[in-house]
Amino acid sequence: PVWFVSSKENVSRLERDGSPVFWWEDLVIDKNGTSFLACSNLAPDEQWEISLPVAGEHYVNTSLFGLAVAYALGLDMNEAARSAAKFTNIGSRQKLLHLGAITVLDDAYNASPESFGSALEAVDIQAEECRRILVLGGMRELGRYTKGVHETAARQALANNFNRIILIGTETEYTKNKLMQTAEGRNVFAGWYTTVDDAMPRILQEVENGDFVLLKASRYYHLERVTEALQNKFLAAEARTEE
Repeated sequence: PVWFVSSKENVSRLERDGSPVFWWEDLVIDKNGTSFLACSNLAPDEQWEISLPVAGEHYVNTSLFGLAVAYALGLDMNEAARSAAKFTNIGSRQKLLHLGAITVLDDAYNASPESFGSALEAVDIQAEECRRILVLGGMRELGRYTKGVHETAARQALANNFNRIILIGTETEYTKNKLMQTAEGRNVFAGWYTTVDDAMPRILQEVENGDFVLLKASRYYHLERVTEALQNKFLAAEARTEE
């Protein structure tokens, strides 16, 4: 049976039969990571300090689920809480990369409306005053929601102050069309391409020293190739400068 569920009304807690079981207090999110106090009515006299080296509210409920599992298995809760500090993202899952003079948030393992929103939150926290570049590939397998989701992505990208937007994939034609409806969208639109290979020359042309680049797409579009190309360009440039 399901013991804990994420509350539909309050995403900051796990609940059972409508009552909170695990929740957070004193949440702090900045470019250094995410920290909070985890609480539970199963152990009302205890609190556990959670410190994650990654930034984003979406990591909070994941951590609470981890603590709930640790409690259910009878594990040492303090040790479980301390282990959060060792968390690292793997693959192209919100992986923050410093490539010479640019920063890349490689979140191209997969994409959904929810994960795109989480990626935008991470950009807001990490990018600060950097010029922002979005390379957005299509979010696939959305059926009748495809058009609406990709039009919403255009509005979200503009709201998050991206300076240049490069689109890849048939789904993002909806994003392109939405961007082209406003002067602001037309000013930041930098191209729409069918494949990542077609887009690569424009991406390498657009990205400059000091930029913060978000890569987001369904796995189908292989945006990890963009990471490799940017690494080759900007790390090589840094090496030449140091010679």
